[in-house]
Amino acid sequence: MKKLFALVVASIVSSQSFALSSNVKVVALDDSQATNLCVVAATQGYGQAKKVAMGVFDNAERELATMTCNGMSLKVFAIKAQKQQAIDTSPSQKVVKFVAAQNNEASNLCITALNEGIEAVAQVNRRALTDLYCNGVIVTKFARYNAPK
Repeated sequence: MKKLFALVVASIVSSQSFALSSNVKVVALDDSQATNLCVVAATQGYGQAKKVAMGVFDNAERELATMTCNGMSLKVFAIKAQKQQAIDTSPSQKVVKFVAAQNNEASNLCITALNEGIEAVAQVNRRALTDLYCNGVIVTKFARYNAPK
């Protein structure tokens, strides 16, 4: 029974570490109590799975200690699932703001290159395209890699 259960649960998720895609969905392949407990652990956490187990199994503590989901203990499975959900819902976009370090023409040209493009810098000072360095990088590369997309 446990081997069959492990095989069924192993089919739910394709690898022991949850999928790297951002939309992980845990799906039960059958309606057994053990499978449903694994789904509860993955979606709602170990604490909730433990509460469900107390109402379903006569010897819930023993079942919780021996139950595996995808080859992992129920507790480890729940922790990994919760971590993956936290990663999937966390913002992954960084916002960077550049400010002129000094109030001089060079610093202002660097900010202009970011905000308005390299063409705006060329209109103000054509020579700056080959001589101006922003944060240690030539202004054309600086603008290309750091300008808002």
